[in-house]
Amino acid sequence: MFESFKKKISLAKISRRLKVDLQEAEFSKNWEEKQKINLKLLWIDFLKRENEIMTQDFGFPNNSQFDREIRNGEDAYFPDSFDPQDPLHDKFAEKIVQDYGGVMANPGKYAKCMYRPASLLPYPKQYIKKACQFICKQLRSEHPNWERPANADEMLNNIGAIEAFLPNFIEIPESELPTDTRENLKVGSSYNSD
Repeated sequence: MFESFKKKISLAKISRRLKVDLQEAEFSKNWEEKQKINLKLLWIDFLKRENEIMTQDFGFPNNSQFDREIRNGEDAYFPDSFDPQDPLHDKFAEKIVQDYGGVMANPGKYAKCMYRPASLLPYPKQYIKKACQFICKQLRSEHPNWERPANADEMLNNIGAIEAFLPNFIEIPESELPTDTRENLKVGSSYNSD
């Protein structure tokens, strides 16, 4: 009985710890860890909003601190894959794709470059890819949670284009990737071929 209480971990507690970890990752310039933490914090934010909506819908008092508890361990709250039957997963994947699209729309000093450092991505590259593929799959299917948007074909093309660019975000320190178009292509191509 006491073991089950030990395993209960509130998302608020996890969120606080992740924010401390995020500060450490930023201080140590560990961009990979920062991306992972940002992704988990985004998911917790979605769970928090879902909890607030549910408490409002059922007339329960809306607590500023959400108390959803996890029984299967600390990382059980975070989805490894997207569930096509869960509308929250649709919104989560959509937000990931939007945030990645924001990076694509605002490339900064790499605007004319083929290659960009992976550290510029908001979340891990593989998870962004999963989100792009999930959204495309949802747009192509008869989905019970939402109607197919009128501009679904345009959305599919846009998501396909930004997903196709993902391999051009390479794991190279920003200081080693030139912003000159020719040099960027030369360094990026040699880095990608290894």
